[in-house]
Amino acid sequence: MAEYHNAKTDYILKIDGAYENTLDVEGFAQMMKDPSYCYKFYWLEAIVNLIAQDVAETTFDEIIDEMIANAWYSVREFHIHLSGMQADGKVRDGLERAILRLTELSDLPANASKLEIKNAIREYNDELWNLMPMDSTLNSSKNNRLPKWDPFFRLFAENQYVMYEMIQDKPELHKKFENCYRDNLHSIWAIQELYRSGNSREKFFHILQENMKPVYDSARRQGYEVWER
Repeated sequence: MAEYHNAKTDYILKIDGAYENTLDVEGFAQMMKDPSYCYKFYWLEAIVNLIAQDVAETTFDEIIDEMIANAWYSVREFHIHLSGMQADGKVRDGLERAILRLTELSDLPANASKLEIKNAIREYNDELWNLMPMDSTLNSSKNNRLPKWDPFFRLFAENQYVMYEMIQDKPELHKKFENCYRDNLHSIWAIQELYRSGNSREKFFHILQENMKPVYDSARRQGYEVWER
């Protein structure tokens, strides 16, 4: 069983040998069904590889590092786009952008070893973090900084809940949401918990904060400062 620990010291993924058949198979299959968005297969491969190496405890950073190393050769040698291309020709997939940026920074060849790739990831970690999507008016001031959790989270959650109410109340909007969520919801918890029907405003905020705050806190512990807007 995989267990996520919300501790003050670290955020880790622990895996024990117990088998529990609690996976939402339909939700999981929905997430994995479109092969044109193949970044998700590298996510699954990374977890399977770590388990095969008898890794019982890992961090989310290590899973992402494994994804970059596994996708490196396909992107570099065969120029595969992991989530398609935007109409303007820009790469939209975060994993692919990370590989391309790491190529510029490290000058590693397409056939670089996994060890070489992971060493380069550690060396250029700040540069890769800056690939996170951000409003262009804030990007120049962001640098290696984070927004203040409050009021950022409150405003963000309010906007998300307005959308949630609209897609729940209007079937035509919900249909459009179903057609586009694979491009925007890359986490199982968002599909299974956040956007399911019946969530109150308080419950919606709680789910969102429970999943976003650990990532924010982890970045703060790694030394990222808070920027003033």
